[in-house]
Amino acid sequence: MMSRNKRVLAFEFQRMLALCMLFAIIKPAVSLAQLTNLTAISNAPATQKMVEQIGQWQFTPARSASQRQTGRFIVYTPPTWDGITKLPMLIFLHGAGARTEREDTIEALYKEFFPTLIRQGKTFDAIVLCPQVSGYWGDEGAQFIDQAIDFYKNQFDHDRLYLTGLSSGGGGTWRAAVLKHDLLAAAVPICGIRTSTEHDDQLVNLPIWAFHNKHDPYQKVQYTRDHIHAIGKAGGQYIRYTEYDQTPGKSHTGKDGQPVFPKCHPHAWEAAYSDDTLWQWLFAQQRGQPQRALTQHD
Repeated sequence: MMSRNKRVLAFEFQRMLALCMLFAIIKPAVSLAQLTNLTAISNAPATQKMVEQIGQWQFTPARSASQRQTGRFIVYTPPTWDGITKLPMLIFLHGAGARTEREDTIEALYKEFFPTLIRQGKTFDAIVLCPQVSGYWGDEGAQFIDQAIDFYKNQFDHDRLYLTGLSSGGGGTWRAAVLKHDLLAAAVPICGIRTSTEHDDQLVNLPIWAFHNKHDPYQKVQYTRDHIHAIGKAGGQYIRYTEYDQTPGKSHTGKDGQPVFPKCHPHAWEAAYSDDTLWQWLFAQQRGQPQRALTQHD
């Protein structure tokens, strides 16, 4: 007969094996929280044509590697979409003004220029997602991409996933593009905050159209130039870069005595997002089949 010690060891082994199997089963659900609590919006402005829902998602903020937070997101879909036909997916990352540290409401997202365009009647034949975070974008953009893919996995074209963002979200776009370059079809970072160029060699095969205003007083144009240079140096062949030279609005004198043009910062995204050429270029891109394969500076 088996000794008591051996029976105890056998029981403990079986118990640990069962726990490991249970952990393996539940681990994906814990590590990848799905988008949840989608609620249809009935009070959209009369000018808005796209169907709107508000949902929630979970993320780990850049400044807190262990603290999970719940954020909001907006999803827009075409009014005639049947929910079955696979559509492209477009993800927009907001600027610092919409972070919940500054204003913890969904209204902060509506003030962003991109959702404003949709509320004013702009339509996209795509699933459009606008997530909100608490602070400046770090790895949260990549986290949202994973959750969006998991949630809409049978409803969107996996070869037509696009990412764009402005200011803080522009920096978040650069960062997420590096981390998820194999999943994206194209990216559009606009006047992004400073982010590392160390791994920009990962972007050599990703179509990118970047925008910045030369006179931006808040996010230096050099931040975008550095990315363009790094990708080109690594052999990138699919980069477009538009650098505006306009000085709209009134100026004031800076600390160095030179004029400062505050409106040059939003001018970059207002001009870019209002240009139909951008959207034609973007939605022509397919993962692994980049279009306009020439480096171009506009």
